[in-house]
Amino acid sequence: MKNKSLQTQIVGLGAFIGITSVLFIAEPKLQAQPVITNQPADVTTNAGGRAQFTVGASGALGYHWWFTRTNLTGNLGPTLFLNNVQTNQAGGYWVVVTNLAGSVTSRVATLTVNSGNPVTPEAPAITSQPVDVTTNAGATATFSVTTTGSAPLGYNWWFSGTNFSVGNSATLALRNVKTYQDGSYFVVVTNSAGAVTSSVAELTVFTVQATNAPGLWLVSHSPTNGDVLKLVLDIGNNYRVQSSSDMVNWSDVTNFFSDVSVMYITNSAATGQGGLFYRLVSP
Repeated sequence: MKNKSLQTQIVGLGAFIGITSVLFIAEPKLQAQPVITNQPADVTTNAGGRAQFTVGASGALGYHWWFTRTNLTGNLGPTLFLNNVQTNQAGGYWVVVTNLAGSVTSRVATLTVNSGNPVTPEAPAITSQPVDVTTNAGATATFSVTTTGSAPLGYNWWFSGTNFSVGNSATLALRNVKTYQDGSYFVVVTNSAGAVTSSVAELTVFTVQATNAPGLWLVSHSPTNGDVLKLVLDIGNNYRVQSSSDMVNWSDVTNFFSDVSVMYITNSAATGQGGLFYRLVSP
């Protein structure tokens, strides 16, 4: 009964002071300054080698590395990497770690660079040269080399005097090749120690192989000179070359006895016509 009376009084008091509002303001939580938990250590290396300094810190947002009064460029993170170091890079390195609340400075770590045993990069060399490629139009032609030498190696591929592919691949893949890509290909391999040029490899591209004609290729079509065909033959057989505009009705272009394994013929009757189909028939 006492509790009920107290509840009534509280409700009544709430109604009485309902026009009054109370604002509670939470005390802001301040961010602590960064703390270095692991200092960068001294490093000794040879000229041409690699050095790195690492700092461990809590509450950090930024890392600003210094070298003998010079602020190294950018926010470099907790680890500073130095590649191919030289004797003029020897000296003191330290880092200033920052956040919104302040900053803290690490100890000075010393880099010692020995000049007695410099690392000499190995010049590139080609141990396997690119080879000639013969293929049909629309196929993929691939040239490649095998190399040695200190990394990183660069591969600059050339086509008929034009540098058209610069990158880091020892393989050049030409997809969906066309007849105008016939020509000479080679690669220049480079690194910090020098360069070497491969031998020249030739690409030969035939037009699409004729349907139903094993051993027969359409090399070219000219509206004035007709069709040039390449034939791959077995010596000592009789052959007929036939043409058709619909692959139903076939007529002889020529017939012959083969005394060579490869020969070319021209169908001048194709002048002014659309595309013809060809086939090679051995009776």
